[in-house]
Amino acid sequence: MKKTKYNVDINFFKNPINWEQKHAYFLGWLTSDGSNQKNGAVRIALQEKDKKILEILKNQIQYNGPLYYMKRNGVNSLIGNSKWQNRWSLTIGRREMSNDLLDLGIDNNKSNNLKFPDFLKNDLISHYLRSYYEGDGTISYSFDRSRGQNRLMFEIHLVGTVPFLNKVNEILKTKINVECRTIDDGKMQNGNRILKFSGNYAALKFFNYIYNDAEFLLKRKFRKFIRLINYMKRIKHEEFKEEKEIEIKKAIILAKWLVKNAQY
Repeated sequence: MKKTKYNVDINFFKNPINWEQKHAYFLGWLTSDGSNQKNGAVRIALQEKDKKILEILKNQIQYNGPLYYMKRNGVNSLIGNSKWQNRWSLTIGRREMSNDLLDLGIDNNKSNNLKFPDFLKNDLISHYLRSYYEGDGTISYSFDRSRGQNRLMFEIHLVGTVPFLNKVNEILKTKINVECRTIDDGKMQNGNRILKFSGNYAALKFFNYIYNDAEFLLKRKFRKFIRLINYMKRIKHEEFKEEKEIEIKKAIILAKWLVKNAQY
């Protein structure tokens, strides 16, 4: 019998009914910036400035193997040279884990086949969405001058397959009453689309949902939400009815808690 070189929690992806936050968080990264390869390797590759997340995931899955540095010399025809960065990868070559993921519908062609993991327990959906957003989502802002003021307007994007995004849209509508729309910007490959919604209050509700009780987070995207929260704290106008004030206070308390308690 061939002896495995590195140790890992080989049962990590078994029995989703027993999963905890760490399982959902790992799966979100795997389905956004990872792959379940045909050779039986489970792999997540991130730009080098996000290496800390791989160290967190490695610890959660109890893997004692190394991370691998990937120097990128090529040109990405879609996004261009400026963003084509060097990467670190977490690669676990264990066929048993790969097969467990296949049983859950996570194959090596997620760009075409990805569907929302409906097997997740309800209390784990937000943690899965957080890491999927951290991998394949963005928060951006622009200046809204429609009222004669230079007000910031924040917008959220998620990239994925149409069935996947349709399910996310349904979840966000049900959980936080946020309406999204799905668009094709002409740059997406494999039939993927962009799910987007705009508005500072909607973005704030999204933050409060996906970061609630978070044990792990990607620092650089979390800091963008901090900018949103600080902006919402500063501005005062008639739109801030009681329910909006409640969301802002909730976000402030949550952000302070995350800084002290989450791993990032």
